[in-house]
Amino acid sequence: YLYQYPLEFGPNERKHTTESPVPKPIVKDPNELLSLESWLQNEVASGNVSADLNTLMLSITEAIKTITAITKFPVTRNIAVTKGIYETAAPTAFKDEILVAPGSAGLLFSSTDKVPIIIDSSKTVAVSIVPLLCSDNIELGLPHGSIFLVSEMVWTGLEPIAAGYVLYGSATILIITLGTQVLEFTLDQGFTFRLTNSEVKVPEKGDYYSIDEGFESTWISPKIAKIVKEKSSVPGSKHSYDCIISDIHRVIKKGGIFMSPNNKLFPTGQFSIRYQLAPLAFILDKAGGLASNGSVPILDIKPTSHNVTSQVFMGSIAEVKKIEQVLATKETAKVKPTSFSYFPVPADDN
Repeated sequence: YLYQYPLEFGPNERKHTTESPVPKPIVKDPNELLSLESWLQNEVASGNVSADLNTLMLSITEAIKTITAITKFPVTRNIAVTKGIYETAAPTAFKDEILVAPGSAGLLFSSTDKVPIIIDSSKTVAVSIVPLLCSDNIELGLPHGSIFLVSEMVWTGLEPIAAGYVLYGSATILIITLGTQVLEFTLDQGFTFRLTNSEVKVPEKGDYYSIDEGFESTWISPKIAKIVKEKSSVPGSKHSYDCIISDIHRVIKKGGIFMSPNNKLFPTGQFSIRYQLAPLAFILDKAGGLASNGSVPILDIKPTSHNVTSQVFMGSIAEVKKIEQVLATKETAKVKPTSFSYFPVPADDN
């Protein structure tokens, strides 16, 4: 019952009356911000978005509202913390909403499942979701998030057509792109997403840098420590590291760079390309930023599965280019895009 939306608390103590209620006239506030539903309807009417993609996006946002309710309100937070079910409630919310109204989706990948869910074998669109990131922050009232990627399944792999991330905190903020501009929607008190920025752009430069310095002794490239030292010595530089969603959101809004280099614990990178890096890279690309593995754009890498990881440097384009120049030595071999296929290869009995 935790993931039913909308949530109602307390007994129903409505007083019965014989009088018919007087309907209130609907008055539209001319200053009211455009809702996500209205924006999507306009995009469908303009031919920019298909009706099926519209349905899928609305299903995803309904799941986001449910997760907001679970992690924000005191009653549900108390129940979830007691039973420790955040990690199951979030993916259940996404699955429930998408499976009921999948729209264009034919295949659903979730970071919590080993095997994807086949929704409709006749459709060529796949959805990849990370239902809940940084769940340890919830009990502390700190930021946590979700990520999703909508892709067309083609012979060369998965081609992104839409992506987004959600930052849950003092407000629930949704950053999305359907392949053109990047938009910001904020959930209001009536649980309606309102357009709060119609053209999100990443500053070319920025003072913020984010890296987990707890891995400093295990960084594989010695150049990483030099990069961090130089960044920290710049007057006005600001360091933060908490949750990848809150960190990248800060970089997108204020400018700077997020760094997650290879280390001895994660020699091929900490984050999944398909689940986490590709959606963020797609958003950054459309917002004028860049995401790189140090030599190759993340979007140019074709992973063989959702389990393939990579180091990443992403944010303001000038900041990322500087990192690429520093790492362009014999110490960091260039990673070439690999072939990609989701079709199983039969085992050789011989």
